[in-house]
Parts: sequence; structure tokens; C-alpha cells
Amino acid sequence: MRSIRRRLPPAMSLPAWGGGIALGAELLTNGGFEGVYDDESSGGGGTVNIAPNWNNFGSELDGTDTLDETADAHGGSKAQEITVNAANEGVTSAATIVFASGKRYYFELYIKGVAGKVRIFDGAAAIIDETFTPSTGAYRRYYFIRAGSTTSQRIYITSGDAGAHFIVDDVSVKEIL
Repeated sequence: MRSIRRRLPPAMSLPAWGGGIALGAELLTNGGFEGVYDDESSGGGGTVNIAPNWNNFGSELDGTDTLDETADAHGGSKAQEITVNAANEGVTSAATIVFASGKRYYFELYIKGVAGKVRIFDGAAAIIDETFTPSTGAYRRYYFIRAGSTTSQRIYITSGDAGAHFIVDDVSVKEIL
């Protein structure tokens, strides 16, 4: 019997590939959005509360945008809720991740949509840049496999839609071994 080798395209998902892959250690800190949230609002107004190891990205600190913790979590006890007033607002990982050339990476996140689209990307959109409309009413898992390119980037979770509202939890980035 002849052996058949399949080449995995950069955007193929795990079920289509057949699963059964070995993943390395978690590369993202606090993808579960747990811990004591930091109020980054102007004057401590309480509208921009961000999980530890995450930063505000583009959200106005004037009370018109909302980044908040919620107990409506997929896993653990907390998740990051994001309500967008204008385009390109959300959160970014505080630390950068090194994506080595010749390696592949598995990205996974759970999103519960209310309104609008969600975008996950790295700072240069060199490794991952995906925009999708999440299902409403329940968490849905989104996952991607991407090739590295000798770059060190933060992970951004945002929306380009004014009025977008969604909850994100259990974000994971791991090298495929």
C-alpha cells in the first residue's frame, strides 16, 4: 500500500486535517481573562476595565466605549466584554509572541456575539488576520492554523464595526510540534 502525505494549507482547520496533533506550551498569558481587572478609564470612570496581561486598543477613555469583565464566561469565572463606539477598538495582549519561521501555530478563541464583526490579528497582520461575524446567544469556538515568519507580535482582538458588542474568552496560541 502506498503512503499518502497531505500538505496542510496555512488556513486549514483541525477537523479537516484530522486532529491528533501535538501542541506546545501556551504562548499567550491569561487568555482566559481571569484576575483583577484594571480600570484604565480617564478619571477612573469604570468603562475601560481590562484583564491582567491585556491592554486597551483604540478604545476611548471618555465613557463612550466599554471594555469590561463579565461573569458570562466560557471557561473559568471571567471573560472580556467589548462594546465598540467607533471602528478598530478592543484589546491587545500585553506581551509579544515570537513566531518562528518554518513553524506552524494553532490559534483558538471563544466568542459570544451580540452585534457586529470581530477581528483577530497580529500587529503586522503577518501571521493571522481574520474577521468574522460571531454567532449570537452562545459561545462558539474559532480556530486557525498559521505559519510563522520570524516576527514578534502582539495579538489584537477588535472590531471594525461601530456598535459591535461581543464577549471573548479562552484565547490560546500554541506552536504545533
